[in-house]
Amino acid sequence: FTVGGGTSGSPVGISSLKITNGYSATAVGDTDGMGGGIDLKSGFANITSSVITANEATQDGGGIYSAGTLSLTNSTVSSNIAGASGGGIINLGAMTILRSTISSNRSKTGGGAGLDTWGSTTISYSTIGNNTADNHGGGINVGGGTINMTYSTLSGNTAGTSGGGMLISNSSGIITVGNSIIALNTATNTGANISNNIAGNISDQGYNLLG
Repeated sequence: FTVGGGTSGSPVGISSLKITNGYSATAVGDTDGMGGGIDLKSGFANITSSVITANEATQDGGGIYSAGTLSLTNSTVSSNIAGASGGGIINLGAMTILRSTISSNRSKTGGGAGLDTWGSTTISYSTIGNNTADNHGGGINVGGGTINMTYSTLSGNTAGTSGGGMLISNSSGIITVGNSIIALNTATNTGANISNNIAGNISDQGYNLLG
């Protein structure tokens, strides 16, 4: 499902839809292996009260690939698969996630089974749980940019190497967390909940539960 266009004043709207069984493979038809469910290369889009589930991309963004400006509200992104990174979502632009659930997604060779972010991401009142990365960043991989998480839960995620809950895989990554739960995540090597091996910037705003 390719989404294009939209402006800040008039974004593309997707509401009360179930997007499922999408498949994006490299050099198959007009797809490029990105965005099995939704592919937003540019522009502005709002997704509300929708379910993006059981989609697959052979490269990045099993559920959603976004290089534009995307708002995800009251929605679920679940059981999607990426051959590389971002089983649920990969964000290269600006994204807001509000009152939404990202769960049971898988990434294979890359990172960020739930969310792989390289842009600007704001997460509020949301849950990222039970995602599995064969490699790193079970819940979230922060490849760069900023992530601001408040009143949210990051739990039950698994990484085959590092960062079961969250991995900062680039020193330019900046994370701010407040009033959130990061717990019960697992990793085979290091950082069951959070792995910060390359000196990224983590700001604890308080009232967080880690365990």
